[in-house]
Amino acid sequence: MKPCTQIWFVLMFLTILTLLIGETGLQGKSVIFVLLSVTFLKGQLITDHFMRLRHVDLFWRMVMFGWLFFVLSLIGIAFLM
Repeated sequence: MKPCTQIWFVLMFLTILTLLIGETGLQGKSVIFVLLSVTFLKGQLITDHFMRLRHVDLFWRMVMFGWLFFVLSLIGIAFLM
């Protein structure tokens, strides 16, 4: 099986996991932390493998990492307020 196919299966599993967590109606800070962490992991997998940023300069990887971290941090802060 190709690596991209494996990554795709991982992304589908993580998407189903977040769907199930949302459908169960769980609440609280820990649930939000888990959901944002899973979303961050999915974003990193997409940028590294499908956007092919794994083999570029560290600067561009850090730009994408920073953007993803910033956006998810704002979402987390907005939820906690």
